[in-house]
Amino acid sequence: MNLVAPLLIPPKLLLRALDDLHTIATVAQDTSRRLDRLEATLDEALALGHRIESIGGDLLGMAGRMDRRAVAMLNLGERIDARADAVLALGEKVDARGRQLVDEGRLMQERAREVTDRAGELVEALPLLERALGLAMPLEGAVERLGRVADRLPGGRAAAGRGKPRDDA
Repeated sequence: MNLVAPLLIPPKLLLRALDDLHTIATVAQDTSRRLDRLEATLDEALALGHRIESIGGDLLGMAGRMDRRAVAMLNLGERIDARADAVLALGEKVDARGRQLVDEGRLMQERAREVTDRAGELVEALPLLERALGLAMPLEGAVERLGRVADRLPGGRAAAGRGKPRDDA
């Protein structure tokens, strides 16, 4: 290399070259700062991405648990629905049986009224029966004697015992 050759370059060209070198150095420094900021921003974006990924994983875990709970709730709902159908069917049976019991109760009430009416008739007839018994008691001995006499008559019980068939026997 020749040391004199750089001296032969025109000064304007040399100033321009130095200015360009300065611009390149400034741009390189600026680019380095920008790259540092870009790298920091990318690091923050990467950290944010990791946090988003972590939150997404948590959300997926929660969604899985929610899905399992929803399935359990649906199963429980189906069981409740099936039991509700059974309860409704039982309710219909109870309602029908209740109607039968009400009908039976009405019938028993009617029969109870009939029994009460008959009992009232018996109570009303009781004094008459007591008077009839009062009249018949003194006649009991006479009736027995008359019956013995009737048995001795031809065609009576005593005669039937001797070989004659009677009509009322």
